[in-house]
Amino acid sequence: MALEIFWGSGSPFSWRVLLGAEIKGLAYESRLLEFSKGHMKTLEFLQMNPRGRVPVIRDDGFVLFESLPILEYLDAKSPEVPLFGEDEREGAAFGKSSPSSKAISARPSSSSRLAFFERSGRDRRDVP
Repeated sequence: MALEIFWGSGSPFSWRVLLGAEIKGLAYESRLLEFSKGHMKTLEFLQMNPRGRVPVIRDDGFVLFESLPILEYLDAKSPEVPLFGEDEREGAAFGKSSPSSKAISARPSSSSRLAFFERSGRDRRDVP
């Protein structure tokens, strides 16, 4: 089974996970859920995340929620393109080692966004 990413439009946490998967070049199945239709309150979704929030990933039966643990999982799963730097010092510069940084940061770093655009061949000005 392929990696599935359950996300909601307008969620910066979902966007962070999607961006991480794109930067790493991972194949995944996008599962867009709609807040207005109560998709996060269904029994099936609540079994994956009792908090009823996105993002959530399901990878061959393994389920994980919360964006930073998901990014750490994706980074370990595919270490060829690191999200958090090449070593612990670079990782610390991204705030990976700081719980307070994890709680505060809701957006990917500018260097992560730049890496996405460089990898995709898109011009940053093309995206609102």
